[in-house]
Amino acid sequence: MNMRRLIPVLFFCLAGAATAEPVPLPSVTARAIFERTQPSVVKVRTMNAKSQTEHSSGTGFAVDDRGRLLTNYHVVSDFVSEPEKYRLQYEMHDGRKGDLNLLAIDVANDLAVLASDLKQTPLALSITPMTKGERGFSIGFPLNQGITVVEGTFNGLSEDSYNERFHFTGALNDGMSGGPALTTKGQVFGINVAVRRNAQLISFLVPAHFVVPLLERARSAPKVESFAAEALRQGRLYSDAVIAGLLSKPWERQTIGNYSVPGKQHPRMRCIAFSDRNLEKHYDYEHLLCFSRSSISLLDNIDTGDVSFSYSLYRDRSLGAWRFFRFMKEKFPTSASGSRSLKDYTRYSCKDRIVRLKGVRAKAALCVSGYKKDENLYDYSLNLITLQNSREAMEISLNLEAVGQEAGLRYIEHFLENIEWKSATTSK
Repeated sequence: MNMRRLIPVLFFCLAGAATAEPVPLPSVTARAIFERTQPSVVKVRTMNAKSQTEHSSGTGFAVDDRGRLLTNYHVVSDFVSEPEKYRLQYEMHDGRKGDLNLLAIDVANDLAVLASDLKQTPLALSITPMTKGERGFSIGFPLNQGITVVEGTFNGLSEDSYNERFHFTGALNDGMSGGPALTTKGQVFGINVAVRRNAQLISFLVPAHFVVPLLERARSAPKVESFAAEALRQGRLYSDAVIAGLLSKPWERQTIGNYSVPGKQHPRMRCIAFSDRNLEKHYDYEHLLCFSRSSISLLDNIDTGDVSFSYSLYRDRSLGAWRFFRFMKEKFPTSASGSRSLKDYTRYSCKDRIVRLKGVRAKAALCVSGYKKDENLYDYSLNLITLQNSREAMEISLNLEAVGQEAGLRYIEHFLENIEWKSATTSK
């Protein structure tokens, strides 16, 4: 069975404890919330239409008394990608099952509304801000273990998510995606969505206030003929908004050697720097990588909104001008890297030429690949190597994922305009 991996599980053990820890008593509040909430929560299953076997699963919960359920978009995205291959089904804690129909999606906030034949008591939404440190209770169906309640702590907005997410200290696992996170009063303040890999109890929730406009759209908007087309439409709007938002903010300047280059454009953008001065090598190396953390999933093999760029400065120590030239030439890509399915993408088309940046010339190669499911989305891969010095060179790369043509080219132009080489000053 192929379980969804968007909420991974990490098993670990601690050895060497001198004394056994006392077993904590079950939370009275957790037990009361579980008993009250259980009838309103379902397992959302993506079924193989031919074999009638479960392909993946998540969790959903009632949001009104007319059978409408809420879950994560990523729980149903395989169905959206291939509706002829899959169908959606709910399963109650007591074993009852039934078909589900998709009504509305919000790919940016990873939410979806489903229609069922159930008449459940809806869970009330809470959009009142919580206080950091308050207790919360997450409900879901983790790893085929049956419906489960997890007690945790609300820790405010995540400080490293591009999109608005709550930081929840609680043990979420595969299968709990789309389940409700509740206050001590039993109101939904968030929706289970993800955990941080290789970390302990760092989980994330979609704030409940995003549910309100989506539910209204599910109730009043015209029927969606193709949810794949709708996901791509929303993805284009999202990627355009990401690019426009980044371009509206000034770059934080970064200095690498004699180069002044673009750095962070957004508080939650991350940059990582490191260097290598291994004496066994014939060159020194400095590297800076920045990425936006703004990627979202649209369909199978299609993500959008990601922006990343890197700089690698090489200084020759003992290669000599000719060998250093050959070394850098081998590093310059003649085409975009990475394997791509021609079922989903067009072949990369690449052009290279010499460009003049501020204070330095560079050899540049721009590669573009389109999406066969949406002719308005493109991947851009830009690579440059500076030509200023026979003993020093900067390798620069920029990658944009599934963006519109106009937005992509505008960002590339802005990026190039902000790369500058300054000659070293001499003290007098």
